[in-house]
Amino acid sequence: MPPALDRSLRVVAAALILIQTYTHVQRWLDGYRAIEVVGPLFVVNAVVALAVALLVLLRGGLASALAGMVLSFATLVAFSLSRQASLFGFSETRWDGLAFVAVGAEVLAVLVLLAWAALAARSEGTTRTTIQGDLRRLGLAAPAT
Repeated sequence: MPPALDRSLRVVAAALILIQTYTHVQRWLDGYRAIEVVGPLFVVNAVVALAVALLVLLRGGLASALAGMVLSFATLVAFSLSRQASLFGFSETRWDGLAFVAVGAEVLAVLVLLAWAALAARSEGTTRTTIQGDLRRLGLAAPAT
């Protein structure tokens, strides 16, 4: 994959994940902080999203793409559960602009990260990134022998 395309997809993906961070912080400030279990989870989601956005932007690689996809997809699942049934006793009922922004950013992040990972894996003439290699670079796996 050309470096400019790689960089552009990483910037877009990181921006979409940062939008997720913003929506969770905003909801927390709007009163979700008072909701037992769910309030603290909004803070956790925002902190993790910030870390994943930085990982995607600064590190790249398939592991960071996977982290972004898992985060975004899990957040979508949690949102869906809170609307369809309840999540830790909390049910979301409103659809406002912030909800649309959050869902849009989460869906687009999954799609952009999936495209980025697929293009990176299919690139010819470049060093292929593997999850194992990414984990080694992050110090989370033993060095290759």
